[in-house]
Amino acid sequence: MDTINICLVLGLIVHFSFILAYKKIRNRKVYLSLLSISTFIALIGFLLRNQPYLKSGEINASVFFYLPLLSLLYLGFFRLFFQEIFGKEPLMTKPNEFNWDQGEYRRLHFGDLLFTFFTMLGPIFTAAIINNLFYT
Repeated sequence: MDTINICLVLGLIVHFSFILAYKKIRNRKVYLSLLSISTFIALIGFLLRNQPYLKSGEINASVFFYLPLLSLLYLGFFRLFFQEIFGKEPLMTKPNEFNWDQGEYRRLHFGDLLFTFFTMLGPIFTAAIINNLFYT
């Protein structure tokens, strides 16, 4: 496995582990500590951006270091946005269930689905945009 694939896999593992551990991340102390660690990881990626071993064609592996930070920023922003609109805590929908009654204390609605969709795919698309705009 080359460096690009290792960085991609590690970034995606951390990103999806944040999604899966969403209930724990809602705690302010946990969120802020993970945010500081993710900021440090993103800073390392920024400092390593010009290393030749991280470049392969149009892809620079240093953008995958931004995924943990982007994941937490998207989770925090969309959680506050969801609470402002609906006045409730958002619930992560499970992709393998199509039942709207799967919520813990309330039924799911379309806002929960959008919250899950944007927090899962938003950081990945943002990292791709950063790669295309700044590293090509």
